[in-house]
Amino acid sequence: MSKKSSNGCFGCLGTLLVYGFLFVGIGGCTNYFDYHYNHRVEITARAFITYGFFFHQDQATSIGITEGDTLHFLNKTSEPVLICIGYYGNCTTYNVDAQGPRELYAPGQQIRPGQIADVHFANAGTYVITTDTLPHLQFTVNVQEKSSD
Repeated sequence: MSKKSSNGCFGCLGTLLVYGFLFVGIGGCTNYFDYHYNHRVEITARAFITYGFFFHQDQATSIGITEGDTLHFLNKTSEPVLICIGYYGNCTTYNVDAQGPRELYAPGQQIRPGQIADVHFANAGTYVITTDTLPHLQFTVNVQEKSSD
């Protein structure tokens, strides 16, 4: 006679619980990654830095997002930085036809060292971001229309 184990059902339940926690944990990490890194743009004295898969840093000249997304600009310099829509340190003046974030038109948005500025891009379009303190830096934000599915 074979002796049946009464742990069979509980063993399966335990395995399911462990896998369930793993999936929830991975999902939580993905959400953390998306919020803290995926839409984060670091401003350094030499370049704009974005994060790719597995926290890989890339010196970037552009980023693609979807309308309604928010970018998080982090000032990693030791001085305040003013970001704005424009070219080579010259900020564009806001007008009624402008589609970009209002806070990025002249005079722009100042970011203190270590501070993060959240900038919401509500409308599709291409926006060139520059800084008055580091005019050699240019960064293009390509905002695509939200899918209608």
